[in-house]
Amino acid sequence: MSPSPEELKEASIKLFRELHENKKRNEAQEEEYRRLLELHGHEIISHPELLKKKKEEKTEYAVNPVFAKDIKAIIADYKEKTGKEPEQTEQGVVLAFNKQEDAISFFKEQSSKGRAFDMYCAAKDHRVYSDGKGLFVHGTRKEVGEYLKKPEDFELGKDGKLTKKEEPTDAPSQQL
Repeated sequence: MSPSPEELKEASIKLFRELHENKKRNEAQEEEYRRLLELHGHEIISHPELLKKKKEEKTEYAVNPVFAKDIKAIIADYKEKTGKEPEQTEQGVVLAFNKQEDAISFFKEQSSKGRAFDMYCAAKDHRVYSDGKGLFVHGTRKEVGEYLKKPEDFELGKDGKLTKKEEPTDAPSQQL
């Protein structure tokens, strides 16, 4: 399925915005910048907010200090994998990711290395948990908390995603 004209336009404006922010464009980038300016210039002048990046919710996972013994190894892998330093906030140490999927992939890999952790992204109500013994789960804070108390109430996806099982409904009684 090919992208819609609206998706193509959005991608084109996004590229223009990136080129616009890059003041050290090479010759090919400058040529593309001018082409996009000619194509979208009128719209950008009419709607200058198009040049502003869309605000995305942050995907930042706060470290639960209970699992401090493995956190140094996790942070070392985080630095190597992302090239970023963890952030220090009022929540404590925070690991930031571009997308939630990137975080899930990273933490699943950490779990496979036998590392225990309990991380939470408040902006997306997303918790990732590993017991360090092969169990890796993720879901909302409530789902993971309920799973840890009663795992039999949940189905566990291949990537560790939790899905609450349907409540069995009582069959209607038959009347004779």
